[in-house]
Amino acid sequence: MKNFPVGNVSGFSPNASTPVFFPNKDTALSSITSTQDIISQITANRGMTDTASFQRVQFIESHPFAGLVTDLKTATPQEIATQGQIKRIHPDLSLGHLVDKNNKVLYFAREKMNDDRAVVWTHFGKHINAVAMCLRTALYSYFKSKPEGHTASKDLMNYFFNTAPQNAVVNHLVHNFGLTTETSTSLAAQMDDVGIGASVFNPFKSIEEDNRYVMYVSSKPITGFAMDHLIKPEESDYEEFYQLKEFSAHAGHIQMAVTSGLEDNVHEHRGIFKTPFAMMNAVKPDYSDRNITKGGLSMALQLFGFACAKAEGIKYGTISPVDSMANILAHNKNDDIDKGNIIVGTKALKQAKLYRCVRESEEGEVPMVLKLNSMTNELWR
Repeated sequence: MKNFPVGNVSGFSPNASTPVFFPNKDTALSSITSTQDIISQITANRGMTDTASFQRVQFIESHPFAGLVTDLKTATPQEIATQGQIKRIHPDLSLGHLVDKNNKVLYFAREKMNDDRAVVWTHFGKHINAVAMCLRTALYSYFKSKPEGHTASKDLMNYFFNTAPQNAVVNHLVHNFGLTTETSTSLAAQMDDVGIGASVFNPFKSIEEDNRYVMYVSSKPITGFAMDHLIKPEESDYEEFYQLKEFSAHAGHIQMAVTSGLEDNVHEHRGIFKTPFAMMNAVKPDYSDRNITKGGLSMALQLFGFACAKAEGIKYGTISPVDSMANILAHNKNDDIDKGNIIVGTKALKQAKLYRCVRESEEGEVPMVLKLNSMTNELWR
């Protein structure tokens, strides 16, 4: 069993000897804290020529690690007609999809957690930062750039790229994404932020909560639970999440994820992060035709979760984003804020006698409470 530190995750440091695996749900639960900020939406605008686009298609069809490359599916007429609808196909699973202005489709899911499911998703949340660290370290090495932020150890790099040779992978990524020293440095900087949201990505239910959920965005159609096929006995170390080839095969389709909890008729979202795969592919859906003109991916996931909660009769939603994400929400939801459907800030919440709805809010975060029955949901119905 390989024990590697992952760095920049709550409870870990780049030079720590603490293993990244969790042998059971109790260890996983005790290793999660909520002391870091929610990751803000970070996107990259990288143009692609027709030649590069053709080469990318070739890569998707031929490369053995194609999970690294996201090629968003063009929506079918049926998907266009049914977008924005949420279906509960299982008592623990709700699904939906959205088609953006460019006719590209993304798929959304909300999974209710049980102990086994929470263990697997905890591994995903903790290991996603190791994925980001190894990829950014490989980019720094390829371009001989001076590393900034957290980098992976040699042992972790060797194991991570064991079944997907580092040079071959990075050569393909650089070639197919047209990366330069400048753009790779920007991408590496974005990946350094993955651990911020992942550190408060907590799939385990607290004593006070009625239910706990994981919500995510996928580039592939969703027909069932994303990780249930990986559930193992408690002492397993989930090697599928240790190496690039295996991780991309199981989780490369996931573009963004967040956890949520239900307590006293309040649905809280916390621990949102964009995955390294979405960052590399600059996944940036355009929902401006529905008045979501900023932060399309994160807004779509947040609104999906609150639409699921509303459908179950939940009255309130709450989030506590950092300033950058709060600005995205304020930009898109200004009308609802003006109408009092979204209350922003500690002072306003106390005046409205709704501060009791706030669950976790750290220094530098902006607590918000959403009245789900009166708030407009531009994307979901």
